[in-house]
Amino acid sequence: MAFKFNPLSGQFDLVGGGDVSYTYLSDWVSPNNYIGRAPTGSATSSAVWTVRKITVSSGGAVTFYGTATPIKWDDRYTAVYT
Repeated sequence: MAFKFNPLSGQFDLVGGGDVSYTYLSDWVSPNNYIGRAPTGSATSSAVWTVRKITVSSGGAVTFYGTATPIKWDDRYTAVYT
């Protein structure tokens, strides 16, 4: 698996992984880390993203791990994660 920076989107695209390539985004808003994946070229406002939310305690322990799909990357803060 390899990633290539796409200067047009400002995102990293997965290359060499088969027929479908993906864009990945991450966002840290303490204590939550959001990691998203969508087909390359997808807008952040399109409901095609799979987003994982990881909550980390001040001591460094993972206290929550959940996934929301399909959602808009723009809605990651208000999405329901299971």
